[in-house]
Amino acid sequence: MPPTAWVCHRTAGRLRIRVAARRGDLGYFDKISHMLAEAPGVTDVHANAVTGTVLLLHGSDIGRIGEFGAAHGLFRLVERMDSLRMQVRRGLAALNDDVGRASGGSWSLGDAAFVGLLGFAALEAIRGNLAAPAATLGWYALAVLSAPDTLSRIGPEVPEQA
Repeated sequence: MPPTAWVCHRTAGRLRIRVAARRGDLGYFDKISHMLAEAPGVTDVHANAVTGTVLLLHGSDIGRIGEFGAAHGLFRLVERMDSLRMQVRRGLAALNDDVGRASGGSWSLGDAAFVGLLGFAALEAIRGNLAAPAATLGWYALAVLSAPDTLSRIGPEVPEQA
């Protein structure tokens, strides 16, 4: 069975994969470099046995490159799962966009968080829970208010380098 190749990062026309199981195997990386250079759409290949990575410049898509690697017994291409931090970041960015659309562009997720926290602080104060819940929620609301662009700047960041 061919080794697993993880996608480290990719952009249009550029793909870096890591074949950790073969790191240090000069023969394997020499072979993979020559074979991938023949893959349809691949314009350049840079293999590094020391790091166990292969950089491909291409005009193809990742699926075709993965199929080529599997068909020639070079590797089984697997896309790396995003970290939990990246998944949460993307979810918050989508929620921020939804809040903006629903409010006609007048609110951000930060604005909604401020109003929600302040509302819960008022509710706890009315219930007589002034010490911990009301004060804490009010403090959090003020923290959101003092940094209003924190949540509005949330957006997809460049994926982490593996």
